[in-house]
Amino acid sequence: MFRLATESDLPKIMGIVKQIVVEMSTSNNRQWDETYPLPDDFLQDINTKSLYVLEEDAQLKGFISINGDYPQEYNELNWKAEDFLVIHRLAVNLANRKEGVATTLMQFAEQLAKERGIKFLKSDTSELNIGMNRLFHKLQYVKVGQIELGEKEFRFNGYEKEID
Repeated sequence: MFRLATESDLPKIMGIVKQIVVEMSTSNNRQWDETYPLPDDFLQDINTKSLYVLEEDAQLKGFISINGDYPQEYNELNWKAEDFLVIHRLAVNLANRKEGVATTLMQFAEQLAKERGIKFLKSDTSELNIGMNRLFHKLQYVKVGQIELGEKEFRFNGYEKEID
């Protein structure tokens, strides 16, 4: 079941983040680390009602932030759309990998966009994040280019998808 996240979800969310930071670090993907994402990032998402969790049997399987916010670096890319939602901070509990949770989270974002009458989704991920780049490709997102974000020494691939 999808629902808006609450502050009481924060310990479970940060537990998943810690798992992923370790996993990313061992695969030379430093997109998430000790400095990002932080609890305050998720509290802001909770306060703006843009963080959703997928929960079954009291287990948090994953989460996704969906809103209209984007970094100024997005302006460097050649996007098709002006009316869009942006996907941020998608994560799947390691205990629920290989269950299609990431695809389900992305499909939820598409459904939310449809319900709001928005025809495009945008997102980005590190060029080092093989799994997420593969997911964007699988779900027919179009790569629109690369940008630098923050102080990271690698680039981020920008993706968009037109929703039917």
